[in-house]
Amino acid sequence: MKPYLLAHRGGDCFGPENSQQAIEASLKYKMDIIEIDVRESSDGILFCYHGYVLEFLFARFYFKKPYQQLKEKYLSLITLEEAVALIQDKAILFIDVKDNNINPSKLITQIKQGKSNQVYIASQSLDFLKKMGSLPKTWRKVCNGGILFLKLKLHELLASDIDIIELWWWDYSKKNRVLLKSHDISTALARWLFPRKKYITTCFSTESHWVSDYDIPKLKEAYP
Repeated sequence: MKPYLLAHRGGDCFGPENSQQAIEASLKYKMDIIEIDVRESSDGILFCYHGYVLEFLFARFYFKKPYQQLKEKYLSLITLEEAVALIQDKAILFIDVKDNNINPSKLITQIKQGKSNQVYIASQSLDFLKKMGSLPKTWRKVCNGGILFLKLKLHELLASDIDIIELWWWDYSKKNRVLLKSHDISTALARWLFPRKKYITTCFSTESHWVSDYDIPKLKEAYP
């Protein structure tokens, strides 16, 4: 099976990250997976935003504010509900949870209100993924913190019912991939530090679950 084509941050090469503009363009490019980053405002609204370095590192300072106040600052901001309505079943919905204080039941309820058939829920926190409990048959749990893999133990991944783990190149060895596959855990190679063509070739030869790139037109052009 060919690796899935993944639109990072909704497809932020087409517009502001996680925006309606970016998502709609990614859908027109027929991306297999649309990844959106999800946070929660101080008044309990789930919204889509990743953030730059300082925003990411000091998320509470930047984002624990009422949604309307955030919307006035980030004009392209949309809610999770709006993103789900845009994507529907046109692509795999990939929810990358950036705020592990989000109530899992609330997250699941909002996703189910849409028409998404296949859903990936990702987090760097295994504790958060454990709290998700059992998910619908076509949903998948993703450990989206491959940089932490050396600190993780296999039994922790199994206890969290992880279906997919994204690994950085230093952990993306054949030994690790075979071990994980023997426990029905798929692997994906992170794009970081790879030239585009070498990255795509490696993803194909190693059966990476997806390929991702910040420049979707160039990714589609290089994709066999």
